[in-house]
Amino acid sequence: MMPSLNKLAVFIVQLWNTQETLRIQNIRSSHLHHFLAFPLAMLIANIQDCLFASDIIIYGLPAVTVTFMSFAAGAAVAFAFASEKKLSVISRISAVIAAVGLIPWLFLPGGYPAFVCGLIIMAGIGGCLSSSGFSFVFVQNNTERFFGSVLMSFAISTVKYSKEFFLNNLLAGRILAAVLITGIAICMYKSKYMDFACAVKNKNRKLDPSIWLALFIFFSYFIFRIIHFYIPEFAPSPDRLWGMLTLVPALLCILMQLFFKRSIWMMCNVFFILVIISYILYFADSAAAAYLFSSAKVIGLMISFYILGCVENKFCDFLMHKLLFVICMVSIGVIYLVPDFLIKTTLTYPIALMVTSALFTIFLLLSPMFSQYLFCAGWSGEFKKLHMTEIASRVEETDRLKDYHLTPREKEICVLLLSGYSRKQIGAKLKISYPTVGFHCTSLYKKLGINSLSELFAMFGNKDNIAVRE
Repeated sequence: MMPSLNKLAVFIVQLWNTQETLRIQNIRSSHLHHFLAFPLAMLIANIQDCLFASDIIIYGLPAVTVTFMSFAAGAAVAFAFASEKKLSVISRISAVIAAVGLIPWLFLPGGYPAFVCGLIIMAGIGGCLSSSGFSFVFVQNNTERFFGSVLMSFAISTVKYSKEFFLNNLLAGRILAAVLITGIAICMYKSKYMDFACAVKNKNRKLDPSIWLALFIFFSYFIFRIIHFYIPEFAPSPDRLWGMLTLVPALLCILMQLFFKRSIWMMCNVFFILVIISYILYFADSAAAAYLFSSAKVIGLMISFYILGCVENKFCDFLMHKLLFVICMVSIGVIYLVPDFLIKTTLTYPIALMVTSALFTIFLLLSPMFSQYLFCAGWSGEFKKLHMTEIASRVEETDRLKDYHLTPREKEICVLLLSGYSRKQIGAKLKISYPTVGFHCTSLYKKLGINSLSELFAMFGNKDNIAVRE
């Protein structure tokens, strides 16, 4: 038993010391429409009850429920017909549908005509969300996914804390809807077929164990959301300023990542720890402080989508992404139904604390075994399986770099990096200055969608990744 515990402790220390560099400069201006599309679609989906509030009842169902059904139908249709070749067309059709509903909706005072336009808008937004979900996984690099998740989380929280203002101010609500829907329509309409060329089917893709850990984090976040939904004391505060203060812990986590280069594994730990602290504070009759720490849901939203997107990008093709999406949606539905039937009136803080503590313990135990590619700690050991020069020669022989549109100099530097040369040695060999080498490395990393040398070896150090694409 002791050797296993010692090995676990060593892995935990390695994960603790892991650093991950995510630079804002790696957000590509040419992919800005992909970067903004998913956060905008998620924001509209989460605040539709605020934008399209109505007293209309359809067959006993409130207007908000019918609007959500229209959104779900649009997402399902786009998702069902999505493929590498059709995705850009589906994105544009969804954008046009949303715009067609928006224009008359802006000038209608209310009633059934405005309600019908709202249904058309949300059907288009559903298609936009489904399409932008594919680009979030297959088109964006890690930096774009991270900051896109940050933007999404903070935007959703900020607008929700201002919900009463938009419900009571019709003009402000219409302006907000016009800005958001116009923005996502423009982003989706700019999608091109070549944007998804990198998502070609790859027979070498596999269901890596890292996917299971990513799904575990994803479901843990939604379980936490359910607990908050059924514990009334954690309902959003009516004080908008107090609600905005709950974003401070999430902001500190982001600053920790940017300035101290801590890996996302650290942010996962912070998420679980803040949840546990919030329950302990409630036991101590500190409800206000407990509510502040319950803002961990913002952190959970960020990391769950970011990690799942990164892992799917590395190991999934379109078909596998669709399969995982269906699994996630069905599982979330089950998670929502179980409390409703079993513990809607019996869920207490001791139970919530035990559930969260158990999830945190499982996360710590699973991390060393299932995080080979999920966190950077696992990447550094991958390239040790092959000799550096062997990796470089295989990359050259198969012309693996042709997919990334690198310049001849960038290809040359990439091969030298894979051969084990330092930047200083590369400069001496190619007779160029050290800053020039750094400039080419920055451009190389951006085109490859990576942020560090360890990711470069993880990308090309695996035999499956070096094989020529069919």
